[in-house]
Amino acid sequence: MLPGLTKYTPEQLDETALTPYRAKFTCINGAAGDALDRRRLTRGQVPTQSHHYTSQYFHPWGRPMLSSCDRAPRDRYSRTCVLILDKYRGDGRRLIAERLQAFRSVIRQLEDIYNVRPFPHQTAQSLTELYLLVRALRPRTIFELGAGSRSSTVALAAASATLWKCRIYSLDICPTPFKGFADQYFPALEFGPVRDIQQNAVEFLIPGAWKFPLLMLYDAHDDDLPNSVISSHAITRWLPRLSGQVVAIHDCSVFPADYAGTFASPYTEAVHFSGRKVVGFAETAPLISWMNERRVDFCRPGDELQELGFDGHDSSLIYFRVP
Repeated sequence: MLPGLTKYTPEQLDETALTPYRAKFTCINGAAGDALDRRRLTRGQVPTQSHHYTSQYFHPWGRPMLSSCDRAPRDRYSRTCVLILDKYRGDGRRLIAERLQAFRSVIRQLEDIYNVRPFPHQTAQSLTELYLLVRALRPRTIFELGAGSRSSTVALAAASATLWKCRIYSLDICPTPFKGFADQYFPALEFGPVRDIQQNAVEFLIPGAWKFPLLMLYDAHDDDLPNSVISSHAITRWLPRLSGQVVAIHDCSVFPADYAGTFASPYTEAVHFSGRKVVGFAETAPLISWMNERRVDFCRPGDELQELGFDGHDSSLIYFRVP
């Protein structure tokens, strides 16, 4: 997930800059060695031991997690976009339970592939949320910004396989080819078509031929690499073309606006007009500011899962409909 890097692969980056972001893990080709820890470089993270929060609630790998008592009251914002809740009431709960179980197996496989536990990029719940969003929206096009470990692509492509003529376009500066990845590690799963696009995100324009409805997964960060502000490009060049479409943003934790906890760099926070504080990476503030200016509400899939009787705490995804 390195859409901000121009004309360079991770191996060509300055060795001094990469030193803090190297770790021992098993590479995608099975060779163990001193390799780039994509989680820390691409998400702009400092080493885990440098994360400090005053909150007592944490994701397994260090992200702050929202407790049920800390969530903003329901009546403080209008839920204008509740795709999962509307789609899966009643009999839909059985599908959710089945998907959670299936994605637990996927996470275990990803832990084996990358030789890291717990898997740092996604959880079974977050993959289930993506799957459910795709099934609820039934898009013709899925725009995945940031391919990374391909974990998100697994969920998106598994869901798109159940739809008619849905195609995924996955944009990344250096994507692992999904077909080879899926054939090698998930041969028993059925996936919809995925086209990998290797390009700098700030140079990419949404093609006019893409079919609507469209779901965009925003999973790339302004602080991945210097001099590449993806959020600015997204706000000025992408969102104006996506009126009426749904955008999901990964790596967002949601708190009440008056939450007193503090977050170490590189985390940033922004207050949404609905009375909720969103904590994420450098792109969070400009994206929330854009939403505030246009009075665009957002929904948190974890809240929807909780209303359906599931544990929704382990959620780092929000989504909204572009006006």
